[in-house]
Amino acid sequence: MLDRIVAAIALALIDFIANRVERGRVAVDSLPDPDRLHRAGDRIREWLRKNGARVGGEPDQGGPKQ
Repeated sequence: MLDRIVAAIALALIDFIANRVERGRVAVDSLPDPDRLHRAGDRIREWLRKNGARVGGEPDQGGPKQ
């Protein structure tokens, strides 16, 4: 009786580990959230402005260095 219980637990554990390993190899992409991405972009853009970095499209006031 005890040997059947131990065997059942061992088989369940092996099955669980096998399923876990198989699922671990499959990547799942999340759904895009445009509002969150825009907010993040706005925060990054504001952070760059605070730190004196130029934002794309803005001309360099000093011109090219030669």
